[in-house]
Amino acid sequence: MSDGRAVDIMVCVSRTLCSTYNMSDGRAVDIMVCVSRTLCSTYNMSDGRAVDIMVCVSRTLGSTYNMSDGREVDIMVCVSRTLGSTYNMSDGRAVDIMVCVSRTLCSTYNMSDGRAVDIMVCVSRTLGSTYNMSDGRAVDIMVCVSRTLGSTYNMSDGRAVDIMVCVSRTLGSTYNRLYWRPRRLITYRSPTSVLLS
Repeated sequence: MSDGRAVDIMVCVSRTLCSTYNMSDGRAVDIMVCVSRTLCSTYNMSDGRAVDIMVCVSRTLGSTYNMSDGREVDIMVCVSRTLGSTYNMSDGRAVDIMVCVSRTLCSTYNMSDGRAVDIMVCVSRTLGSTYNMSDGRAVDIMVCVSRTLGSTYNMSDGRAVDIMVCVSRTLGSTYNRLYWRPRRLITYRSPTSVLLS
């Protein structure tokens, strides 16, 4: 960080808010997906620490964001790289990438309970648009930062949909529907710099 701290970036898909993830280098890092809090606010961890929330929506990978307290933080939300791999920042540093799409957009992820769930992290598409799944279904894209979990969003076709960024629920599930059968993975490649719309 610009203030000298080395921080882990932790947007995850199938784990709960403030749980931990074992990095490939053996460290256990905190998972901080923000749903009902604003971009770059802080969250009080269960051990008493206050951590910065850095989910990037409209800025490019590797750019910086001015925190409300004046600090500039690195934005490292990545889609086409693997969980726990590294990304070379423009200033030469290599940072850990921890957005759990070591799996591709709209592919499936095998949950520990055996379910295969759809991954719907929106990268280059706008909130409320749709994405055609490999099995032909058109699914709503529902990654939100500044709205509360369970609130609604007005779709372009007039429907009001629930916002489901995975905090205590699994990403790809819905409040009343789960997909149980495995699906084949599709390859999705994004440019090095990704805009989250």
